Amino acid sequence: MIKFSILLLLAFFCTFPAARGSAAGGGEQPPDRETIILHTDRDMYVSGEEVFFRIFLQTLPGKGEDGSRFAYLLLRGEQGEESGGMLLPLNGGGGWGSIYLPDTLSTGFYELVAFTAAMRNLGEACYFKKTLFVANRFDEQLEILTALEDEAAAADAGLSEFPDGSAGPDRLSGDASLQARLDRQTYGRRQKVRLDIEPDLPPGLSAGFSVAVIPAYARWFFLNGGGGPCGEGALAGRAEDQTPYFYRETAGPVLTGRVTDPESSSGLPGVRALLSTPDTLVNMAYTTTDEKGVFYFQLNPYHTDRQLYITLDPATHRGSSAIRILDPFELDSAPGGYAGGIPDGIPPRVRKSQDMVKVQKAFEIFHGSTVGPATGGEVFIPRLYSRPIRTVYPRNYVPLDNFQEITRELIPTLRIRTQRDEWAISMMNHQTTYSFFREAPHVFLNGLPLGNTRILMEFPSELIERIELLNLPWRYGDLRFNGILSVFTHDHIDPPSFLTSPYLETPPLNVLDQTTYFHPDYGSLPDEVKRVPDFRQLLFWEPDIRLEGQNGFSASFYTGDMGGQYLVVIRGVLDNGEEFETIRAFEVEL
Repeated sequence: MIKFSILLLLAFFCTFPAARGSAAGGGEQPPDRETIILHTDRDMYVSGEEVFFRIFLQTLPGKGEDGSRFAYLLLRGEQGEESGGMLLPLNGGGGWGSIYLPDTLSTGFYELVAFTAAMRNLGEACYFKKTLFVANRFDEQLEILTALEDEAAAADAGLSEFPDGSAGPDRLSGDASLQARLDRQTYGRRQKVRLDIEPDLPPGLSAGFSVAVIPAYARWFFLNGGGGPCGEGALAGRAEDQTPYFYRETAGPVLTGRVTDPESSSGLPGVRALLSTPDTLVNMAYTTTDEKGVFYFQLNPYHTDRQLYITLDPATHRGSSAIRILDPFELDSAPGGYAGGIPDGIPPRVRKSQDMVKVQKAFEIFHGSTVGPATGGEVFIPRLYSRPIRTVYPRNYVPLDNFQEITRELIPTLRIRTQRDEWAISMMNHQTTYSFFREAPHVFLNGLPLGNTRILMEFPSELIERIELLNLPWRYGDLRFNGILSVFTHDHIDPPSFLTSPYLETPPLNVLDQTTYFHPDYGSLPDEVKRVPDFRQLLFWEPDIRLEGQNGFSASFYTGDMGGQYLVVIRGVLDNGEEFETIRAFEVEL
């Protein structure tokens, strides 16, 4: 059984080509031509709300399902504000979710950036960037907006009132068209609205799109978004410089980093990097740096929301070195903003939105996202071993003052000696009779490799939850151990206090859930709920619609307690890569 487990581990660590140093050179690979198109439910928000979005991924060559399985998103402001980097799982060429806008965001224009790992090879000019406006709900002055007011900007911004919504079919591409119909043009408070979308697509052509129903004032047509020009020579010179190649992430997120000489900053090849996370078991993944000192770790859902630590195997490098992770969310370009004029009617509408959100917050009303089905892959825990030879629970014995006493009284297969304030640990080989390994065992504390043995010697038995011993010559892929000693404590021990230097701590991987929008159904809600104010600025959101031929889409939703003009915004992408947008308008009269 042990041999079978080792074979499985070897198979796992040989599946990712970048883990075999020589395959990660970089200069000879062709660029992965991927592009992202991102749609948001609207363009103007108030802090405390959510941004709902839909991503379309286009891959050349090949179709979307052969492309990256993850997209990176970052929301950043002109003054350096960031809402953190997020990872969105993609499936079948796209994905959707929502981003919460913290109350601490200041009023201003923000840039939502989206890209894949493969797009990093072609530079930030290829990333999709969309400008949004966020108003802090406590900002009554809105000085940023009032400074941009321009009466003549109304026509250029396209904010004039929309027609009655009875427009005919919208031509999408060639013979493709789409008809969107509402059952009425005027609705009352909390009245049901029916939407029918009828496509007319040639055989073999399909369309994916999203539908958002929003107040007309939340659609700012002058805030455009898109990807920049991607030159064919973007990879020129890659073989000569130190830039790593970023692999298309088709199985899991790839953590890319470098090990360098601190003095020359040159990469150190052939160094084995170890990846672990604090846990109640010993876990470890490893890879080896290539000729440029670059290493790659392919992560899986086990690593999500965990603090990860990278250390170096002293058997492959003992000199001074530095470890660096190439953070995908560290952009070189400055955040985009908006410098044009805006119609003078916008600030009053924004103040109205602020008031609506304040009411929603005061009543603690939830009109936002609900988490959909899990989209992550299979969780694989990279265990160093599955079952120890022996496990000792110090709580079952008389309390002892330190680890040396614990081993002397409870673990005869361990021997601890000290000389000139240096501690040495020896382990008895289970395969022999009363003989110890000539080299020290590998020691782990709470799942992480222990570098500072002194801290372990100070542990009393009350602090230790259990001690595991693997008294065997152990092989884990290319790694060999003369026995393994694992100690797990009741309380958290700060890893920097015992890890071998150098080490690198990486922040937890923030993976977005696939969220859907909550639509209240006033035909079935109880009376006490119906008495709660409904000032939603998003009446309907459906991010994942796919149509082909003449097969249509129908949906129904309810209006709220706000009157005025509303827009049904239909935005999508045809299989041939062409984008389209269709808008219908209706009125809500209170």
